[in-house]
Amino acid sequence: FADRMADPLPADENGNGKMSRLVSSPVAASSAKGNGTSEASAQKQAGASNATTAQEEVDPDQICRVLSESDGLHIEVPAESPLFINQYVTLKGDSKSALARIHSDRKLRPLIERSALNISPRNREQRFAMDALLDPDVELVTLAGMAGTGKTLLAIACGLEQILEEKRYRRLLVARPVIPMGRDLGFLPGELGEKLRPWMQPIYDNLEFILGADDDPGNQEGDKKAPAQGTIQYLMQSGLLAVEPLTYIRGRSIPEQYVIVDEAQNLSPHEAKTIITRAGEGTKIVFTGDFFQIDHPYLNLYSNGITFTSQRMRNESLFAHVTLTKGERSRLAELASHRMEG
Repeated sequence: FADRMADPLPADENGNGKMSRLVSSPVAASSAKGNGTSEASAQKQAGASNATTAQEEVDPDQICRVLSESDGLHIEVPAESPLFINQYVTLKGDSKSALARIHSDRKLRPLIERSALNISPRNREQRFAMDALLDPDVELVTLAGMAGTGKTLLAIACGLEQILEEKRYRRLLVARPVIPMGRDLGFLPGELGEKLRPWMQPIYDNLEFILGADDDPGNQEGDKKAPAQGTIQYLMQSGLLAVEPLTYIRGRSIPEQYVIVDEAQNLSPHEAKTIITRAGEGTKIVFTGDFFQIDHPYLNLYSNGITFTSQRMRNESLFAHVTLTKGERSRLAELASHRMEG
């Protein structure tokens, strides 16, 4: 059997959930809109007050074959099913389980194990995220999750993998909206790059971790920082990597690039649309952010760029959303994220 889990996207401002309840069967496909979280944690992450659960009927024999064989067997999903295109599900048997995704042809296909530059997913949600990030047919991805869930790390690792190893894109562009600095930016010493460095530092921290791990997975943190910094400098000088404030993206056409917009919860719906419409042919755009860390004074859980994009683009074959709820940074970081929410 399998349980059907809550939609992790926020409910509307009236608290209305997004899922309807279906009659359950002995065997079902467990799903969450873009992730595999428990119902309670998904509701907490999304702020949904009455999100419902449902179960989708699937032939038990089909699931048994998917769980026992690896030849890419597919499960047909009825057209009337509430499952969305590119929604991730968990198939559960008596002793085995499998992760799958519903594709545009309404078929569930099992996920395969994937990694990027020696970075491997640590949990089910990260496997969902990595599948979407590494799929060239999914051109727009939104990743939401609290601090320490690995959303930015995975996005950068998958971007570098497809640029350095697969040669799929010609450049990785990582951008952040410069919200916290506000009017104080002009008073900081140095050139613009120096002024922005503290705000962009989390991006460099992730790059150093990923590139250090790729150099030698057995290295200690202190040993791999220096060579990683040299690699970052080389990638930037060769045009394979750019780390910029979001302001620089406006008015540009961006072809054949892997674009990551971090802290995208600080985007307005108009800004989110502006960025996506900059995408040229062969470009993939990834929004990462936390619904509950909005710094913009005029945005909230329902009006920010990630929520807006996810709600408007869902059920499109070019789009996938994943919500990550399990912290992987440390036990202390995860405890603080759950216990010290405002």
